[in-house]
Amino acid sequence: TTGKRSVKSRKRTGTFAGQWVGDTGTKTETTGLKYGVEEVPVHELYAMVDVSNADLEDSDFNLEAELNMEASEQFGVAESAAFMTGNAVGKPEGIITNSAVGITNSGSAALLTADGLIDLAYAPKQGYASRGAFLMRRATMAAVRKLKDGNGQYLWQVGIMAGQPSLLLGYPMHEAPELAVVAANAKPVIYGDYYRGYDIVDRVQMNILRDPFTQAATGKTRFIFRRRVGGQVVVAEAMQIQKCAA
Repeated sequence: TTGKRSVKSRKRTGTFAGQWVGDTGTKTETTGLKYGVEEVPVHELYAMVDVSNADLEDSDFNLEAELNMEASEQFGVAESAAFMTGNAVGKPEGIITNSAVGITNSGSAALLTADGLIDLAYAPKQGYASRGAFLMRRATMAAVRKLKDGNGQYLWQVGIMAGQPSLLLGYPMHEAPELAVVAANAKPVIYGDYYRGYDIVDRVQMNILRDPFTQAATGKTRFIFRRRVGGQVVVAEAMQIQKCAA
């Protein structure tokens, strides 16, 4: 959460390597350590709806409350899509569209494979594995559930405890309906540590302007919903994308 137009955080862009030296050896500077700044701007999301005054007066349920719920739901849909595939032009940057996020081929031109998913899970550095998780849409989950290892055992492990997600290769799986379906050259699966790799910045929670004046001549009340939120990849190496390719 922020009160500013953007959030800036330090980012290490280079590091030095430790060097060995003898008892009386000469030490020289170990160069390479560098830091930069990652800036995540906030963007505005809005909806504008005109409702007739008669509907507001005569509705047999609370129409304004219904509009609020609908706006909240649609804002959630728009945010989720932007966090996955946004182009960073007036909206958040998506994981899929960031060119610095690595890509691991599935091993098949148009399908996911067991070996490809194993390669994907082990592509990020070890430090990101403790919070690693898979993202994919529901239809992709159905395809993954059918994958078996060389002994005929399913890779998918169904969660047996309440509230615990099912596991794939020992890592949780979560739905992301914005990701692509399994097809040639598609990118249907992401694996990684999203806590480290992606920042979401909240500036203004959803607020509502009820305007009975602008459309008064047409017998309508205008509702304007708006929210300010940003999202951006900050540590690309923490995440990896699976592409359907041989």
